[in-house]
Amino acid sequence: MRDADEASRLIVELASTLIKTMQSMQKSWLRAFMRFEMTSSNNWGCNGSYETPVGVVLFDPFSDGRELFAAVNDLGPKLRQVASTPEREILVFLVVVDSDFNYNIHFDSTDADRWKISKLNSATGIPVGLS
Repeated sequence: MRDADEASRLIVELASTLIKTMQSMQKSWLRAFMRFEMTSSNNWGCNGSYETPVGVVLFDPFSDGRELFAAVNDLGPKLRQVASTPEREILVFLVVVDSDFNYNIHFDSTDADRWKISKLNSATGIPVGLS
């Protein structure tokens, strides 16, 4: 990790932004997920979902998730830069928060398809491989 202090600050900011987004929606929720993928210096993006007592909903980047997506697309490349090393470049990370304000972040430097979030082809909307 190039700068652990800055990485920690960015992780907390990402988790806080995701929690604030969920609180602003005023819906009952259990967990929320935001996945950021950056396979090159000029190719990145994010998507996310949240789990409610009755199912999983994908964030809509044009309505309820507009500010969230803007923040993640701004902070994501910065986190990737400070969390990567010359030997281990981060390709994807997943931020997970819950309604008790706990958070966790997962990094992967080998599999850009890790933790995909989708509802296509009978997918649940929960990141693949996360229970």
